Amino acid sequence: MRTIFCLLIFFVFYIPLIYGDLEPAKNIKLHGISNRDYYIKDVKLHNILNSNYYLNKDVDLYSPEEFYGFPLTEDQILVDYEQLLKYYQYLAKNSPYVKLENVGYSTEDRKIYQVIISSEDNLDNLGDILEKQKILSDPRIKGEIDINELINSQPMVLFVGLSIHANEITSTQMAPNFIYKLLSIQDDYLKEILDKIVLVFSVTINPDGVDRVVHWYWNTLGTKAEGTTPPFLYQKYAGHDNNRDYFMNNLAETRVWSEQLFKRLYPVIVYDIHEMGNTGPRFFVPPFDDPANPEVHSTIIRDIQLIGGAVASDLAYKNLEGVVTNGIYDMWWHGGLRPAPYYHNQIGILTEAARVNIASP
Repeated sequence: MRTIFCLLIFFVFYIPLIYGDLEPAKNIKLHGISNRDYYIKDVKLHNILNSNYYLNKDVDLYSPEEFYGFPLTEDQILVDYEQLLKYYQYLAKNSPYVKLENVGYSTEDRKIYQVIISSEDNLDNLGDILEKQKILSDPRIKGEIDINELINSQPMVLFVGLSIHANEITSTQMAPNFIYKLLSIQDDYLKEILDKIVLVFSVTINPDGVDRVVHWYWNTLGTKAEGTTPPFLYQKYAGHDNNRDYFMNNLAETRVWSEQLFKRLYPVIVYDIHEMGNTGPRFFVPPFDDPANPEVHSTIIRDIQLIGGAVASDLAYKNLEGVVTNGIYDMWWHGGLRPAPYYHNQIGILTEAARVNIASP
């Protein structure tokens, strides 16, 4: 689990720093983009967007760059929700380790998807695994079950929430690269990892907002408004406060993800990826600011400290500067995607990376 989590952290740490350090993509017109079809029609491997296209099992998977014809997370490059789904659909059709699930509908009636990555056996037995997660999550239903045996035989379920705040767009753009990197690990080691973990990604927590932000960015690229915050809410009713709704479940998206987290997946860890201002630290990772909230169970607080401390230690070992812990963010708000799971015996982890101007330096 630590290998997966730290690899994911490294991607989250590095990618916002990459924006602004690379040359603009070559051979791609960047100005005057007004619709999502622009990128798709110029993709070198556009034929793999065809729903009937299948790779031979002996052929390696295409990377996101090969798939789209340009690198993700480079200056002035964004893909929207439909394009993200195209790559995940491609992976689900061509990798035995990837499953794509429609889990509901957004406020503006977009289908909401999550990507599940694990071993073939785990994906084939996902229903049974999730039933056992339910038993582990609720002491009232354990009965005569040997809990130690169940813990030792059960893969860990980890949930990753991407871009609940849609102007914090990097995580949705980073995820295809991370997943491809994970699936490219040497076979034996990959199998060992995927046997022990069920990794669940939201394609994005907020698909309506991702499209609103990406399309605004496309339409303003090359103008004075490039990289500015859209002049409208990126969640139709709540905007930024969609991450204040997890104690009320007013929004369609909140209800979808609450259903997955608290009634189906029962993940051990919920990792909520965010971005923050760019005039201070480069990256925040727990432990959180003191004092800890006494309403949160002490074992949850301890596990946050253990996981955050391990990640912070690995980042320090890599000589990555600008990492802050024990400050800025605390455990006192109950209504967000990260803290609400505390009250369901789930370990909520937050990271915040210094942002750029959407996708511009």
